[in-house]
Amino acid sequence: MKLLLAHGAIRNLHDKAWHTPLHVAAANGSLECVRLLTNVYVNVSDRMGHTPLHHAVLGGHTEVVRFLLESGASVNAFDKYDRRAMHWAAVCGQVEIVELLHLFGAEVNSRDKDQYTALHVAAAVGNLVIVKCLIDLGAELEPITSRGNTPLHLACLNGHDDVVETLLDAIAVAAVRATDTNSPSSSLSSNLSTESHEELRANRQDAGFSAIVAAVNRSSDLDHMTPVHLAACSTNGAYCLRTLLVATTPRRGLASAMSSNSLTSLGQSKARFHSLAVLDSPGGEDGCQPLHMAALHGRYDRVELLLDYGATIDARDRLGNTALHIAADRGHELFIVSLLRAGCPWDLRGQQGATALHRSALSGFHDCLFRLIAAAVKNVVDEQLVNKLSDDGTDIPCSHDHLDLVDFSSFGQSEAVHMRLREIMQLRDHQGRTVVHAAALGANLDCLKLVLMAGGDPFAKDLLGRTPLHYAVASCAFAARDNSSPSKDANLMPQNVFYIPPGHDRDECIYRTNAIGEAISASSVFLKLGADVNVSDKFGCTALHLACAFDTSGVLVQHLIDGAADLFVMSTWPPTQTDNEVDRRTFSRMYSPLHVAVSYGNSAAVKAILSACPTAYTADPRGLKFDQPKNEINRHLQAPSPFLYAAWRGNDKIMELLLDAWEKSTGLFDQEHHTDRRWVADKDKSIREHLGDMSPGRVTDAVGHTPLHFAAHFGHTSICQLLLDSKYRTGVSIGAKDCVYRGHALHHAAAQGHSSVVALLLKHADAQSQLSNTTKCNSRFTTTDFCYEVDEHGRTALMLAAQNNHPVILHLILSVTADVASRTASPNEKPASLGVNLTDVFGRTALHRAAANGHVECVKLLLSRGADITIRDFRQRHALHMAAAGGKLKTVRYLLRYLTKLRIKYGYASDSVDARNILCPLDQYGFSPLHFAAYRGHVDCIQILLIHTPSERLRGNIYTPLHCAAQNGHQQCLKLLLDKFGESHICTKDAHGRTALHIAALSNQVICLEEVIRQAELHLNSSGSAKQVAHSSPTDRTRFASFIAQPDSEGCTALMLSAKFGSSACVERLLAVHNQLRAQLNTSLSGDILFDSLSFNVHDVNGRTVLHHACTAPTDTAGLIILDHISDIGLIMQPDRLHRTALHLAIASGLAALTEALIQRGADLYAVDTEGRIPVLSAAPSIPVAACLSLSLAAMFPPIDGQTTENLCTHNRLSHRSCQSDEQLTLITHDSPTPSPKTLMSTSTTEDVTLRRNPNESDAIVSDLTPLSLPGSESDFF
Repeated sequence: MKLLLAHGAIRNLHDKAWHTPLHVAAANGSLECVRLLTNVYVNVSDRMGHTPLHHAVLGGHTEVVRFLLESGASVNAFDKYDRRAMHWAAVCGQVEIVELLHLFGAEVNSRDKDQYTALHVAAAVGNLVIVKCLIDLGAELEPITSRGNTPLHLACLNGHDDVVETLLDAIAVAAVRATDTNSPSSSLSSNLSTESHEELRANRQDAGFSAIVAAVNRSSDLDHMTPVHLAACSTNGAYCLRTLLVATTPRRGLASAMSSNSLTSLGQSKARFHSLAVLDSPGGEDGCQPLHMAALHGRYDRVELLLDYGATIDARDRLGNTALHIAADRGHELFIVSLLRAGCPWDLRGQQGATALHRSALSGFHDCLFRLIAAAVKNVVDEQLVNKLSDDGTDIPCSHDHLDLVDFSSFGQSEAVHMRLREIMQLRDHQGRTVVHAAALGANLDCLKLVLMAGGDPFAKDLLGRTPLHYAVASCAFAARDNSSPSKDANLMPQNVFYIPPGHDRDECIYRTNAIGEAISASSVFLKLGADVNVSDKFGCTALHLACAFDTSGVLVQHLIDGAADLFVMSTWPPTQTDNEVDRRTFSRMYSPLHVAVSYGNSAAVKAILSACPTAYTADPRGLKFDQPKNEINRHLQAPSPFLYAAWRGNDKIMELLLDAWEKSTGLFDQEHHTDRRWVADKDKSIREHLGDMSPGRVTDAVGHTPLHFAAHFGHTSICQLLLDSKYRTGVSIGAKDCVYRGHALHHAAAQGHSSVVALLLKHADAQSQLSNTTKCNSRFTTTDFCYEVDEHGRTALMLAAQNNHPVILHLILSVTADVASRTASPNEKPASLGVNLTDVFGRTALHRAAANGHVECVKLLLSRGADITIRDFRQRHALHMAAAGGKLKTVRYLLRYLTKLRIKYGYASDSVDARNILCPLDQYGFSPLHFAAYRGHVDCIQILLIHTPSERLRGNIYTPLHCAAQNGHQQCLKLLLDKFGESHICTKDAHGRTALHIAALSNQVICLEEVIRQAELHLNSSGSAKQVAHSSPTDRTRFASFIAQPDSEGCTALMLSAKFGSSACVERLLAVHNQLRAQLNTSLSGDILFDSLSFNVHDVNGRTVLHHACTAPTDTAGLIILDHISDIGLIMQPDRLHRTALHLAIASGLAALTEALIQRGADLYAVDTEGRIPVLSAAPSIPVAACLSLSLAAMFPPIDGQTTENLCTHNRLSHRSCQSDEQLTLITHDSPTPSPKTLMSTSTTEDVTLRRNPNESDAIVSDLTPLSLPGSESDFF
């Protein structure tokens, strides 16, 4: 080390883990090396945040730790997880280091990110000496972690009983010290004996007992576990549990127990103690009590201990299961024996009404099942015989060959035993399932044969009509499956088939090793016993349906077929739980076993069914189902063709099997091999019964989707290849359209971006086109027509590909059509690319769609292939409008560059009208792309558009981009526009005579209002400098005041509009500006003209002042603000043109606070408007209602002299007008296909058009075959 340092070695170099030489030296305890390296930064940290002190402490190098601390190392430095050196000292277990760290100021109660203290760490690892040391140093005894665990929790979880005892003693001592020991004790009753006096005094003086009980009963925050829960389930927690229970038991209850130090002797004691530990506290997600926790982990040595101290033997968790259920489900035989010997009833009902017999049979634990059966027959046989059963299970038969009634010889051969066994086997849960059902689903042969030999009924049905054979076959579902397989669909899983084990959710996957093999063995037992394979449940589901879904080997399917299973039985799949016939017919579909096999991708089952079709029905000609006419209900509920499911799932093997079967059923057979012609006919009919009479390529679902549509939509190229293969006479048509959007397969593939399918379809179309050219056909088929075929909205496949950003597909379609055009064009004729500029029903091309969605690569490709950028849609909008409205910066930039090149190509001057028409196009309302970008707040797009703007003046609608930005509060956009166009357009008015100031005021956009005012002061200043604004001339102040006070076409100023719409923030700002200008103009010679226009007396064309407008606002905030600035009572009583005062309008608008303020300010309560209403009658919705209200008021408050006064409501019956007669101006209106002359601007460049299919079409679509909608309808991307 010295030699390296002498030759210039760098002390603070880092390795890959950021370790310096000082870290390594400290970790290895090399004090001399540490001394040589101490001149570097001693608190340097590695990648995990550990300093050299952390490494030295963890290694237990006391001298190195001392030297580092003396050299200035931070004793409270923390690592990446906020762990200090004290945490690592608790791990290493050396008291000297802990005391040394504390001596240098280490925090004993410091916490890491998970709120662990050093005491937590020491208790978790079981370092008793460190625990005692930390307690002596004043560590907090019951700190909690982020999960709410104390050190006592962690010690119990890890089974450190000595740490548990130490912590409990420390808690008791701390509680005793906190109690005033010098307080005089209360006098004792004279009728107690001396021993009772001593015991009572000891209990009262033991102040730590209650603290211990509170510590033991403290539950964690997240899972609500107490230390008793953790000790009950911990591997080494038996003595921890005993310590906790003993410590929380009152001393008089432990008097007889303290003489014994053995857990066994305490457990065997017949005395029961009442511990104050909460043994019935639910914890965990399932609400398990300590006894449940012990059962879950098989801690049989803690059963009697918990029961002796007060645990309830039949306590239930959140799911309703007892500890016996959990032990039976987990296979803890010794725990079951302990519970049964402690008196636990064997027939307790748990979740779904299942007994422990059901649970053990379902889980396949033969020994547990036998123990429970033994306990069940205990009351009918000699108890001595039952007690002869050993605990090791040696008397339990394990051989399948000897599994008969001799197994129960230990109980005797009496008839009572046999009757009792039959009663046990007939126990049913809430679903009507017996133990045989559970054993069948468990698929354990030992359990299955045990329950059958005990008298279980192998043909029993549950409430849903399912036999044990159903459950045995369904156990194939427990086999592990490939979740990425396209053939798997969770929506097709049958419901109410499986039990839910305790502690599991329905959604959890439960896998078994060799589940299919066990299911085959279990099913074979029932088949040999003569179970009917054609028994169906209430949903029509047979065992064959389940086998076709889950038996991927095909062996079980073949066994069922060999057992004469009906191949054509129909079932709802998945089973529908509704009992309503209308709902069942609406949402259910009838599926045959072949449907299920195809849907699940079970090729082995498909092959077995198709192979069995001819032989399954020739055995019994009278049972041919295809000879029976189908009723209308079955035809209505008939599921789609298996070809559709195969195409949807994308399983090419199954599709090939189906096509081969179809081809053979329609072809001729070799009579040498098939001499029985009836057999051949039966085969044809059976295949047709499954696959239908229509050719595979022409079958459709309820909305017209063919197999080719499904395969193209989901990108199954192999399926498309099979359907288009000339080997199979599928009758497929690539031009067939569905009934949703009238799109064919190319539309679906292009919309989804499946380039391989698109290439295949184009290749097939080209071959078909060439074939039609060589043959004489009435209707010629061309590739170009196929590529540019439109759906019902006029969309081509090219448009959908451009809309969804699939440039590869664009290249494929454009290349194919270009090749076709080059082949058909004359040598001197240039091939035309008309398809790229086709428009839909809204006049939009593929370029519009690509630009609207910002797909710049598609835009480049389309423009390079001849797309016309100047084409307008039905609102006369270019692609540039679309890109600017969507804020697609890259697309806007590229389009502007392209348009600039186009301008140069045409030779237009940069400031000419033609240049402005190209670079700044206008739609039918006169809105340019700059309008849309400002309206949507796209700052980047505005910057690009301003760079390419060919003029210094705005173009288009007088509702300028300034108005658009101010309306929606886009302050940055407004600033950019004002910086360039402010001087010439800040005073520009729209059709209603409103400037950007008016728009910002009525929209309550105070930030934009501030920006407009600032820019107005700047641009209306004659000096044109921001520094001279504060010292502007009287002329400039007059010009600025005119701008602030200028009215719109209805005479409303910006202050009036902000008050009218309740824009309180803008009202405050404008009031401040008005007051400032009035103060300046009051001392100016030229201020007399504008002084009155800035006052509150100014009114609009309807005679309404700003106070009137504030009284018609949605809220009263703006009105209260204005009222605070008004001191003239005449202004409060001033009427409008209809003689309505502010009080009239406030009452009509329902502004209670403003009404109260007006009344307090002296508003006239008896002012009459032109309709004869006083203010109180303004709230009436009509004149007759006002008259009735007037009469009621007159009757309620009669005059003093007794004379009837004239009706407060005059007889003038004018036409009713609302107090809020001013129609609120709508600046922005929705687009409509028919342009309106009053429309200023559309809210967006989009059309709120929802593409729907014909409402008369049937909605009876199967839930698993949903309509293939084309993504990107008009409402999706515009």
